[in-house]
Amino acid sequence: MRIFFMILLCLSVETGLSQDLSTYRWEHRLMLILSESPADTTALTLIDALRNEPADLLERRLQIYHLTSDVAHKMYPDHQRIDVPSAYAKYHRSGESFELLLIGLDGGIKMYETSMVDLQLIWDKIDSMPMRQSELRSGGGG
Repeated sequence: MRIFFMILLCLSVETGLSQDLSTYRWEHRLMLILSESPADTTALTLIDALRNEPADLLERRLQIYHLTSDVAHKMYPDHQRIDVPSAYAKYHRSGESFELLLIGLDGGIKMYETSMVDLQLIWDKIDSMPMRQSELRSGGGG
């Protein structure tokens, strides 16, 4: 019986972020910022820059998450710790201490970077996405 619960726990931990992210599909674009430490200066600089552009984030329906090996936080539009212990391991792809993943409305990874990125590059990438183009043609941002 104990083994059954351990297996069940492992399965629920592994699928935790996937289930959480799937709830955003077709609703929000996601930016996952991964760093080894919650105090990583590159990650915090990018998060601060993004938070200073709330109109752009809202218009592009962008949610921001900061994932580390220890903890995950939703950073925008609200700040809250989230319980997704396997998220960092699942999305960490390189030996780099900083990674950025941009996930589109369809759930696909649209951008992957391992160094600081200019916000205009992010906006341009989102604005070039087919669904974003459709949003712009229909007269609304988000």
